[in-house]
Amino acid sequence: MSGQNLINVSPDTNLDQLLSEKRGELVVLLFWADWSNPCKQMIQVIDALANDRPNVCFMKIEAEQCPDITEKYPMISSVPTTLFLVNGKVVGCVAGAQVPQVVAQVDQWSKKLKLSKQKMAERKASAVESEESLNARLAKLVRMSPVVLFMKGDPSNPKCGFSNKIVRLLSEYENCKFAYFDILTDAQVREGLKKFSNWPTFPQLYIKGELVGGLDVVRELHEEGELEDMLPKPSGENMDDRLKKTYF
Repeated sequence: MSGQNLINVSPDTNLDQLLSEKRGELVVLLFWADWSNPCKQMIQVIDALANDRPNVCFMKIEAEQCPDITEKYPMISSVPTTLFLVNGKVVGCVAGAQVPQVVAQVDQWSKKLKLSKQKMAERKASAVESEESLNARLAKLVRMSPVVLFMKGDPSNPKCGFSNKIVRLLSEYENCKFAYFDILTDAQVREGLKKFSNWPTFPQLYIKGELVGGLDVVRELHEEGELEDMLPKPSGENMDDRLKKTYF
């Protein structure tokens, strides 16, 4: 190896492994022979490119000394031949000592890969922003009322037995006015809330913005007489007015 990005391939080199290690990068393979003067020119070109473009991997392969590798690429019928690979696949080929074409291909594919990486980074950044936005929305939802129930369906028509049971339990408290959110209507809220509160199942009951738990926890608090003390005392403020203040 003449440098970190310039590799002299030998007959016992595991090229597949090398290419695997260079996934996502541009790899340039120069097939050459020592009896060819044009090859000597291309070796000098590859050496210079490797020095100027450290983000590209260049490999020099003496074709006749590495027949197993050479035979993998049927487009090689003469030397010098330069191949351009991305993720192990040939994306370009220049036969002969066509220096301008080789330089153009190196720059072309380097630019494409750079743009591709930038787009991937932007998508990742966008996903992070989306998660932050969702968490902000969840933080508002759990506080949209002093008591909030995230359930399947709505109180008049629960869509699962657990939701039905917790609604019936809460209805035993005459002054317990609660807001609800049907998680079946919003997959982002349904999945995001599991992570947001570190609670994997529904229904989920929140009091004053804090998670109380699911049906089993709420039922246990009810049976021990603790739930009533946790529920906020009724005020004269209208529920609709309160929701507008906290959520809209």
